[in-house]
Amino acid sequence: MATLSKLVARHANGCEFVLQGCPGFVEQIEVDLINTAETEVLVRGCIEPLLEGRMDTFVMGCTHYAFLVPKIRQIAGSEVSIVETQDAVAQQVSNRLREAELLAATAIGRLERIV
Repeated sequence: MATLSKLVARHANGCEFVLQGCPGFVEQIEVDLINTAETEVLVRGCIEPLLEGRMDTFVMGCTHYAFLVPKIRQIAGSEVSIVETQDAVAQQVSNRLREAELLAATAIGRLERIV
């Protein structure tokens, strides 16, 4: 979370950010329990306090969370914007792989891309 805090501090441009952990989200998604009452309780527990604080934008902090967008939208309503980050994360991974390939080309060893 320290790196995230640094990014927020650097790029917030006067916007107020509230960093909210969402324990249990990833676990529910990974065992395909997205559309369960338990998952709804987890999402409500994380989202509703933010809504009471007048949150207007929810920035997804994990690529897994994209699977919860319909549930978040249902709870948060259409007036709250949802920023999904999986495309940006995928692009950054791709950039890092290209950098690693360039480094690997000048070093002993081999880098293989598995996709």
